[in-house]
Amino acid sequence: MDEDSIVYSYPLHPLDNLSGTRNVFLSWLMRFNDVLDAEKLQQSLSRLLEMGDWRKLGGRIRRGKDGKLKIISPDQFGSLQPAIAFGHDKLTDSSIDQHRVASLLPKPSRTMPFTDSSSGVNQVFRPLTGLAMMPQTLDDIIRLEAPPLALHVTSFSDATVVSLSHPQVLTDGFGIRSLLRSWSLVLAGRETDVPALRGASTDILREALRRSEAGEEGAVHPEPHVLASVRLGKLAKAKMLLRLTAERMKSPEPVPRVIFLPHAAVMRLTEGERGTSCVSTSDMLVAWLVRCAAAAASSNKPPPPVTLLSAVNARLHLPTIMEPDEALAQNMTLMTHTPLTCEQTSGPVDGIARSFRAHVDAQTTEAQILGMLRSTYRALDAGQEPLNAYGDRHAMPVLVNDLSAIDVYNTVDFAPAVIRRGETTTTTTTTTTTTTTWGADNPPGSVVYFQLQSKLVNDQNMANVFTIWGRDREGNYWINATLAPKVWARVEEALKTMFGGEGVAKSRNSTHRPQAPDLPPRQSSSQQEEQEVSTA
Repeated sequence: MDEDSIVYSYPLHPLDNLSGTRNVFLSWLMRFNDVLDAEKLQQSLSRLLEMGDWRKLGGRIRRGKDGKLKIISPDQFGSLQPAIAFGHDKLTDSSIDQHRVASLLPKPSRTMPFTDSSSGVNQVFRPLTGLAMMPQTLDDIIRLEAPPLALHVTSFSDATVVSLSHPQVLTDGFGIRSLLRSWSLVLAGRETDVPALRGASTDILREALRRSEAGEEGAVHPEPHVLASVRLGKLAKAKMLLRLTAERMKSPEPVPRVIFLPHAAVMRLTEGERGTSCVSTSDMLVAWLVRCAAAAASSNKPPPPVTLLSAVNARLHLPTIMEPDEALAQNMTLMTHTPLTCEQTSGPVDGIARSFRAHVDAQTTEAQILGMLRSTYRALDAGQEPLNAYGDRHAMPVLVNDLSAIDVYNTVDFAPAVIRRGETTTTTTTTTTTTTTWGADNPPGSVVYFQLQSKLVNDQNMANVFTIWGRDREGNYWINATLAPKVWARVEEALKTMFGGEGVAKSRNSTHRPQAPDLPPRQSSSQQEEQEVSTA
């Protein structure tokens, strides 16, 4: 980058600079059953990154003399210094179902749940993502002065796959939601409605903590962690990490897959287990997954205690500082801990869900979030990585990240880029063949399938990790999970039991799904609405 053209210098904030964050690359992969104008998508995204402090996301990442990361952005981007890396594969002579990779993208079943192995393997869909255009490490991005955002569009005769990729140091999932929403506005010619990007130069979280500790009017004071009495000390934490490392070395490689739960299956699972509890559908899904993992880990022994770690986003829990829908581009993810006893992990799903919800609510008050931030920043300012652990050091950790509130399906609106609508699809069952219009009920330019792909620089899979990608427009849930083979067997057995002994479809991407038994009638959209707690 020409030094004379440098006008804007933006810091990457402390939570952007965590060692774990620096090792992660993300791709937001979206399928549209429309033929989209790739040039319009590229031009509108590039235009957004020229507007005010949105230019931060189009700059070049550099490492300062103090080792801290920052972003340098020019006054104007151009062909020699574009705001984004852009790639377009034009395959409009063929259908998406004829493509050796895109044809593997999962398609929903209206009746049966299934697990899909192809979509759980990041390498399978790499040709469809911008990751193929990007340097493979953050150091390479810095050395090559590459744009941190990569847009890749694959066009077919009846569909379009759009991928937006970035290193996680750039922002978290809610920052991407703001980007997708604002990108859609620019595409629609509504630039005046694009919100200003707040916090590009100022760390909003540190500012919130400063106001709190200074006792400014209206500020909430930080509280000690509600689980402080069961916080693990250095020795206990070291023993726990050694145990987990040893278990990891002697265990089979965890397998990543996608779980698809159609609306009817979700209703059957949650209504059958929920009882009278006031917990959300996502809470029930988390609890069900935890019980499956615990049961599989125990074999013939009682299920182990579990520490359920759930990512939460600070921007949703600091109402005196920010509005939840403000456009902010920085990482704001913290972690809650739910200790579960052996009795709880072997008990009803409803009980696990209630405990999970109670712990999350208790740990996400504004005072608790500020307390977590105080602990985090003290560690970072001392040159340490913040790593607090709570509960039983012998417990099995289960990590959950619920992206439901990011709501990619309803956030993205690429209707102005639609050239033509896609074709109908044919669905074959064991007894009949019917022509359906999967995605035809979606508005033009809306997402019909979404998956979040992550690439770790060390490419090591962690076990017992669940990412709830969210709910599509038909009320179906999509969940990414990385589990040991025996846990997958337990999940599939639980799905089979849920459907009264019927088989559960397992396929790379087949539309040949087993016929489901009669299911209860689908609820109205108003009945579906529940509190969704997002965490990315």
